[in-house]
Amino acid sequence: MRPNRIFAFCLLVIQNAWAAPLLSAVADGQVAGETKCQWEAQYFTNIDLDGIPFLTRCESGPPNYSWKGTSPGPGIPGAFSARWTGIVTFAAGPTTFTSIASDGVVVWVDDRIVINDWIWQPITTDHGVAFLSSGAHKVIVEYFIEDPGDHGSMLKLSWKAGAKRFARYCNERFGSCVTYPSDLTPDPLPMNGDGRKFHDAKGFVMTVGGFNSLDRSISTEIKLDEEQFDDITYRAMGKNWFVLSGHKGLKVLYIKAFVGKGSTSLLWLEYPTSLKSRYDHIVKEISGSFRSGDIHNPG
Repeated sequence: MRPNRIFAFCLLVIQNAWAAPLLSAVADGQVAGETKCQWEAQYFTNIDLDGIPFLTRCESGPPNYSWKGTSPGPGIPGAFSARWTGIVTFAAGPTTFTSIASDGVVVWVDDRIVINDWIWQPITTDHGVAFLSSGAHKVIVEYFIEDPGDHGSMLKLSWKAGAKRFARYCNERFGSCVTYPSDLTPDPLPMNGDGRKFHDAKGFVMTVGGFNSLDRSISTEIKLDEEQFDDITYRAMGKNWFVLSGHKGLKVLYIKAFVGKGSTSLLWLEYPTSLKSRYDHIVKEISGSFRSGDIHNPG
């Protein structure tokens, strides 16, 4: 059975630290606990965190792994799940948590969800902000990988003091969602509800939406989108998604799409080539957050 959790992009206000006793006081960002484990890692031979862990071990920090062609340990299959638990001290105020994962990840702080993206998907970036009191807090990271495929399995968690300003748009008609910098201005909603366009004053344009594509294969969709480019500098493709990047006139053009049964969800980004260094990291953030729930969970 495929795990089924609802995505939430959360801003949390957390006032009370986890009540577990600590061995000693630690500086901001360091880890302390009842044992010598900085982080306790539990690995399961199923994708549901079900039953007794196959492997439990101490690890030196939050998960920062890319298992391409390998697994966390002998006897653990390519499809597995895992849970990491650590006690971390933070300064008072907002902290932004960032996960990069394929497939699903959930991040808890003091037993409250900060990041919840427990679905099958390619490598995806998620953010969550927790407003924390000064002191020690319990951080739990849960993860599953169902189909490593060619990209392998990946999970990386990091955090940074302060709150990045993000907004989230979801298209109700096709189910596509994206997290984007809140300084982008939305254009008026179209009458047909297919999607929405966002822009800034320097020429960055983001279009998110979808369209009906009955009986079209992913290869057909790729060929149609290739026609939008003057030249293509990057291509990638998975089981139900693809990415194309290149140039159109004096602009960088980036297209990411998820192709499902009867519909395609599309992310279209374009910006001046002269501002490539300014926007490339923003494109990575936006693209990493883009998904369409009904397509990510076929069947």
